[in-house]
Amino acid sequence: MVASDEVLLSNGSNEPALEVKGVSKTYLGVKALQKVSLSFVAGEAHAVAGQNGAGKSTLIRIISGAEEPDSGEIKVQGKPVSFDTPHAAQKAGIITIYQELSLVSGLSVAENIFMGALPIKGATIDRGRMRREAEETLDWLGFSMDVEVPVGSLAIAQQQAVELAKALHRKAKVIVLDEPTATLPAPDVKRLLTVLKTLRERGVAIVYVSHRMEEIYELCQRVSVLRDGSLVGTYRLPETKAPEIIRAMIGRALRTSLLGQSLDDTHKRPRLGTGKAMEPVLSVRGLEDRSILQDISFDLLRGEVLGVAGLVGSGQTELAKCLFGARERVAGEISMDGHSLRFLNPREAIRRGIGLLPQDRKEQGFIHGMSVTENITLASLPAFSRYTFLFKKNERQIAEEMIGRLMMRSVVPEKEVGALSGGTQQKVVFAKWLASTARILIVDEPTRGIDVGAKEEIYELLSQFVRQGGSVLMCTSELPEVMMADRVLVLARGKLVGELAHEEIDPHGEAVLNLFH
Repeated sequence: MVASDEVLLSNGSNEPALEVKGVSKTYLGVKALQKVSLSFVAGEAHAVAGQNGAGKSTLIRIISGAEEPDSGEIKVQGKPVSFDTPHAAQKAGIITIYQELSLVSGLSVAENIFMGALPIKGATIDRGRMRREAEETLDWLGFSMDVEVPVGSLAIAQQQAVELAKALHRKAKVIVLDEPTATLPAPDVKRLLTVLKTLRERGVAIVYVSHRMEEIYELCQRVSVLRDGSLVGTYRLPETKAPEIIRAMIGRALRTSLLGQSLDDTHKRPRLGTGKAMEPVLSVRGLEDRSILQDISFDLLRGEVLGVAGLVGSGQTELAKCLFGARERVAGEISMDGHSLRFLNPREAIRRGIGLLPQDRKEQGFIHGMSVTENITLASLPAFSRYTFLFKKNERQIAEEMIGRLMMRSVVPEKEVGALSGGTQQKVVFAKWLASTARILIVDEPTRGIDVGAKEEIYELLSQFVRQGGSVLMCTSELPEVMMADRVLVLARGKLVGELAHEEIDPHGEAVLNLFH
């Protein structure tokens, strides 16, 4: 570990590109940041890690000018600055790229890159220069695209390239990236990391906020860990091993946990299921949809965690939706306990005891404006009502039970779900299905966008669910995650291309990876 002021400047300068010194911020009596001091160096990628609620978002907002600190100082290239708006931070050379990109979908690529600084020739916009310079910047980043098409027509990876081009056009000294790969497929993640390495080598300071340890190790030279609003420490990479960083993030050892074992080659690979399942509870034969799924057949066993692996876009999400009745199937049969589910829709699936934790929990998993209680009981309202009368006392009772059972810290039943952290939101969706007495859980990317501590808790909840007689179909593109399943089905381009038992998967998952292609 290194202290925050023990910085080896890669550009030979005596001053970091950006410093925060003793920065604190409090919201309604809650200390979001407490005297945090960090240095970000030109030509270096510096990760900021921590659980949801650790203070990462508050730090980003202060650096980007969206919030002002209660106390402390910010310096850019050694000079004290004060940002009262994001525009002020951008003028100082600090550009923040959020997970939800700040592009105008109806404007062209070139117009987005030059937004706020359009080149003028005489009394008109110099569109020739704008197009030429936009193309040059994107070519430098390794992206070739038509800069006159609407940015909304581009893939997410291309839109991120436009955001980076916009940052370069504004002569960014520091680029802050907040979970930039959360929605990217694996090939686009590698391409983005390659671009960021190029920016780093050209002298840009990169502040990289991510839950994904493998990306932090590939890109960054240092990682600073926040916990409960305080700086725990700054660690050099790759000298510091992942379990030490994770231990710093959650404040306890992970050696005996599922996630810790999956990161440690010296341990036997953990298993989420019982390893003793034999009786089929859900059978699928010849399933096809209208686009990607082709002749899918398998059995899900009682007390089993069945993994469905594949690159993003291989059909996992489509399969999950078909099994929940939220996507039309054009061929094939689904049966549960030997009974055909011929006219399956979400209402029928819920009635039969099937629940879905969707990949996009914010759009499909819960309702933002409703409380924790209302979301938890959403799938089981008949149990809390008679005719038009709702038994709110019973509703609150089950909500309080679930909040305690799923260890939703500092959550009250009346709290709006949209205000919770990603990990806690995922627990609310999980609680919804537990309250409905679901027997089968279909989980699609169950830990995407949540921190390592919350991941551990989700794994423990899945493990408890199957040990109590439930069954889980886990669709995921995360290799360490699928390696904890009892069995693994591998999807490629909508087809099942292989099946592996838990014992057939090697410690590095090569057996799974070899089937992806």
